[in-house]
This record gives sequence, C-alpha cells and structure tokens, in this order.
Amino acid sequence: MAKNHDSGKGHQPKHNHGEEHRPMRDVAAAVAEQTGEVMNTARDKGQEALQGAKESVGMLPERAASQLKQAAGQLREHLPQEGQLGSVAHKVADGLDSGASYLKEHDLNAIGEDLAGIIRSHPIPLVLAGVGLGFLLGRTIRS
Repeated sequence: MAKNHDSGKGHQPKHNHGEEHRPMRDVAAAVAEQTGEVMNTARDKGQEALQGAKESVGMLPERAASQLKQAAGQLREHLPQEGQLGSVAHKVADGLDSGASYLKEHDLNAIGEDLAGIIRSHPIPLVLAGVGLGFLLGRTIRS
C-alpha cells in the first residue's frame, strides 16, 4: 500500500496578484482624486481671499483720502478763520486737501515709490521724526 504524500500543493488555486491589488489601486485612486479636489478647493479659496485682500488694500488710499478731506473740513469749520491760528489752520487744511488729492490720484505702487524716494533723499530727518513720534506715542500710552 503506497501512501499518497500529496500535501495538496497541486490543488491550490492560482492567484493573479494584479487582481488582488485592484481594490487597493481603486482606493488609492479615489484618495488621490479627493485630495486633488481638496487642494483645488483650498487653492480657489486662497485665491479668493487674496483677491479680497488686494481689493481691500487697494481701497486704503481712497479711504485715507476721504478721512483727510473730512479732517480738512472739520478744521475749516471749527477753527478760527482769522488771525495767526486761522492762518495756520487754513494751511493745515490745505495740506490735508492736497494729501487727499494725491492719494486719490495715485495707486499704492506709486505711493510706495514716492515714499522710497523721500526716504532716500532725507533719511536722517525721517529717522529723527520716527524716534520723536515713537517717544510721543510711548508717553501717550503710559499716561
């Protein structure tokens, strides 16, 4: 009697490894697609926020011009029109109006270029003015 030592190795089903990994590939593809969609949405939201910020920043000169015009009007309304104080108030109000007109006529790039030119032309007085302004702000805050 011969014993059959067949351990069943010949009866194992054949596996196609490509088919075994197909569900993982499908999951990976779905994850990649969802990640791409999330990234696109994030990019779009970021661009919208940046555009909104640009528009807000672009409106700053116009808002500042409006505030300057308003301040000039209040100076003219509430300060004396005659005498030395009236003369000074009138010059300050004219300066505010001039600044308002400048802000309305120039964009932020032009303002930045002009400011850089002024700083290059007069660095020491501007540094001293900054130090003085910082000193005054410091005293005001401590009071």
